[in-house]
Amino acid sequence: MRTRTPGLVLLSALLLAACGAERDAGPVHPPVAAAGAAEQSGHGAAVAPTAAVHAAPAVHAAPAHGAAGSDALSTDDIFTLLMAGNVRWRGGLAEHPHQDATGAMVANGQSPRVAVLTCADSRVPPEVIFDAGLGDLFVIRVAGNVVTPEVLASIEYAVEHLGTRAILVLGHERCGAVKAALAGGEAPGHLPALLDRIKPAVAEATALGGDRETNAIAANARIAADLIRDAKPILKGAIATGKVAVRAAVYDLDTGAVSLVTRK
Repeated sequence: MRTRTPGLVLLSALLLAACGAERDAGPVHPPVAAAGAAEQSGHGAAVAPTAAVHAAPAVHAAPAHGAAGSDALSTDDIFTLLMAGNVRWRGGLAEHPHQDATGAMVANGQSPRVAVLTCADSRVPPEVIFDAGLGDLFVIRVAGNVVTPEVLASIEYAVEHLGTRAILVLGHERCGAVKAALAGGEAPGHLPALLDRIKPAVAEATALGGDRETNAIAANARIAADLIRDAKPILKGAIATGKVAVRAAVYDLDTGAVSLVTRK
C-alpha cells in the first residue's frame, strides 16, 4: 500500500483554486499548485494516492438529460472534478465510471457537463486521461484542436441542447499539426487550410521567445479558447451570464498531467 501524504488532504481546495485562476494565455503550469508534494521527480512519476483524490467523484453527467438549470454545481466545481479525474488516472486510482458495455444508462439521451475540444492524436483520449465514461464528456477532435465553424456548431449544440456548462480546449505536447505550422513551407492536400488556423499561435510563440514549440502549443489552445468565448450569439451569451465557462490546457505525453494555460 502506498504512503498517504497528509499535506494533500487539501488537494481538492488546491484544484479548485487552480481552476479559478486566470487562464487566458501564455505558458503552461501544473494543474495542482502543490503537486510536487505528491509526485516523484522525473517523467512519468506516479502521484501518491490520497483520501481527497480517491473520494472525489468523477465528472459525471448532469442529473437529467439537458437539464442545465437543475445542475447545482458551479463551473469551477465541474472543472475541479474534471482535473481530479486526471489526478486519479495518473496515480493509478482510476474508477472507470459509466463503462457498462451495454451503454444502457445513456441509450436514451445524454447530458455531459463538459465538452472537450482536443487534437485527433491517438495518444490523447479524453475519457481515459480524465477517468470519465459514457455520457460524461462531449468530445470534439480535430488535428491541432483548431476552431472551425463545424467545431463551434458542435459546442453550441452541446451547450444549447445537452446542458454542457464547462468547455476545455486541450492541446498536447509534440503536436504534429503545430510542428508542421512552425516548420512552414508548402503542405500537400488540405493541410494548408488546417495550418493557417495555427499560424496566429506560431506568431505569438515567436514573439514570446524561448521554446517556440512549447509556447506555440500553449498559445494554440489559448487562442482556440478565445475564439470559443467570442462566438456570437450562443456561446458568448452563455459565458456572459456565467452559465458556461471556457478554459485551455495542455496534456503532457510523458507524465499524463493536464496543465492549465495561463497568462505570464
